[in-house]
Amino acid sequence: MEPPVLSELRAQGKILPPLLDVTMRLGNFFDFADPPDTYSQRYDLIIGNPPWLSRQGEEKDPKTTQWKGAEDFPFPGQSPTWGFVWKSSLLLKETGIIALLINAGHLFSTTARGAMQKLYVDFKVHMLVNFADARFQLFDGAKAPAALVVYGKKGSIAQNSSDIVEVFSPKANPDYYVDKRIVLTADDAARISQKNLLHTQST
Repeated sequence: MEPPVLSELRAQGKILPPLLDVTMRLGNFFDFADPPDTYSQRYDLIIGNPPWLSRQGEEKDPKTTQWKGAEDFPFPGQSPTWGFVWKSSLLLKETGIIALLINAGHLFSTTARGAMQKLYVDFKVHMLVNFADARFQLFDGAKAPAALVVYGKKGSIAQNSSDIVEVFSPKANPDYYVDKRIVLTADDAARISQKNLLHTQST
């Protein structure tokens, strides 16, 4: 549902519960003025699909890398993607979860190694899904490969119980346009220690 549709439904009366300024805040994600340690509101779950830019040649909003507290985080290629990864973590409760669908090129490229190292050191990564092979079936008009990263704060209960990251790389299904299914085989899934993933980014 696009934002203009939400506004239209809201104007019609009691079709939707009050959302704007209650559970929805209208504005630029990076315009919050509070310093990172005093955010008035933190969340149990943050789900997002940040704006996609190619790694070259497209104009970037400087706000994505110049917000308060941004100096504590790496931004390979000044990528807006990492602005959402890091800023979301500051709005999260201690036991909360973040799930972001992002350009896989910003996540798995060699230039992102330093950022991935910080992600593995400072956070608990629960799941990585590389949709590169299946992107043309899942996303109409897809150009860049997609990836899903699910993570939370390292002090969460989940971190204390497991160091395992669930990693999935679903393959394109030749029969997708018949049955509309993406099939995962045993070869498409792995359970990898976060320490091992950190080691691969360090070598």
